[in-house]
Amino acid sequence: MNEAVARMLQGYEYRTTEDYTRALREVFQELTLLGLWRAKFFEHAAFYGGTALRILHGLDRLSEDLDFSLLAPDPDFDLGRYLGGWSANSQPSGSQSR
Repeated sequence: MNEAVARMLQGYEYRTTEDYTRALREVFQELTLLGLWRAKFFEHAAFYGGTALRILHGLDRLSEDLDFSLLAPDPDFDLGRYLGGWSANSQPSGSQSR
């Protein structure tokens, strides 16, 4: 397992496989948001919805999707420009993927 992911999982309490799976899902959501932030995605879009409420405000919600909305209409918007940056930037603290 990636060292950074293992460190992030230490912040979770899990007793069952389901708890562990949920914790992993949340860690990967946070890594995805980190990559999008580093790619400057949030200069063009807002993060909202149930997962945003859980991550940003600590509400006890079960939500698995990441909801985004453009800040302004842009017919030329290309999400792919930010996804390439995600894989390069998803490793926190300079960790390298294997």
